[in-house]
Amino acid sequence: MVSSNDDDRKTHPPADEPEDTAASNLLSGEGGDVVTPGRDLAMATLVGVVAILAIILGLLMPNPENNIFTAPGFMPILTGLSLLAMSIGLGFGALKRGGGSELNLSPGELLGRYFADYENQWALVLMGLVVVYVVLLDWVTFIVTIPLMIGGFRLGFSSFEAVTIPMLAIALRIFWPKSFTQCLIVSAISTLVLAAAFRYGFRIPLPGSG
Repeated sequence: MVSSNDDDRKTHPPADEPEDTAASNLLSGEGGDVVTPGRDLAMATLVGVVAILAIILGLLMPNPENNIFTAPGFMPILTGLSLLAMSIGLGFGALKRGGGSELNLSPGELLGRYFADYENQWALVLMGLVVVYVVLLDWVTFIVTIPLMIGGFRLGFSSFEAVTIPMLAIALRIFWPKSFTQCLIVSAISTLVLAAAFRYGFRIPLPGSG
């Protein structure tokens, strides 16, 4: 005789356990509350701070030709400007939806509400990676050139690739539910293509004397 519990198992099989990754929880919305305008305003503020820091660090990088468009700090500056534009848009949108009404809360209450959201926690991790990435680009500087037999062409590999590939792979691993090896391969291919476009196509030096 088949019990009712067995029938339930047949008609309602147990659901597969979701992957224990930040990406699966982030996409499913688990672990976080509903995003409020106040949290969006806090996010815009943090992104703006990171953007300004990236711009400042880019401006502090050496500029031997005294041309911002060919300076090694051009890419960090461009990244900072993009993040700053995003933060301004997000901040204005939050203010229009009444995000300013939460400004009367104490800093502790604001931080508590902000970090209670799962997406905000990982967004802060991503911003931290951006800060570490920009700092490493400024501190680590080297370039290795490999002469090829074709027309005296020299293939370059600088600290830009050495820093960008692992940092981008870490960011991909956090938000993309794939193995670290897959993230590393995607990161390496995209970074090398981007570096080649700037170095050989646009003739723009990359951070790290490359």
